[in-house]
Amino acid sequence: MADIAAGLAESGPAVDRHIEIAFVTVDFERDTGPQITDYLTHFFPNSTIHALRAADSLQLSAVTSEFGAQWQVDPHEPGAVTYGVAHSGVTYVVDDRGQLVWEWPFGTTGPEVAATLNQLMDTVYPTS
Repeated sequence: MADIAAGLAESGPAVDRHIEIAFVTVDFERDTGPQITDYLTHFFPNSTIHALRAADSLQLSAVTSEFGAQWQVDPHEPGAVTYGVAHSGVTYVVDDRGQLVWEWPFGTTGPEVAATLNQLMDTVYPTS
């Protein structure tokens, strides 16, 4: 998240005003909407953010399969405090029609994020 935030900051206000941040939790048992919003606001205090939670694992699977994302929550007793959660480490850029236009693998740096966002914005909103 820090690298994505750094990339947004580096890309500047022209890009930032067109970007909305959405975060989908795969741990809907522990992650509430307010917790996700607080987490996102820490990284993106001046951005439009969307904290998204699936109703259940079937709905989450339907969404993640569209992106090829993988996730797993280890079996545990309801209400358990400690259990394992794993998920893909990819950040996605989705356009305003809901189409996937870019994927950043885990470890993408802020400057790489900024370069990609600037290039994508130049394609969508050319300055010529």
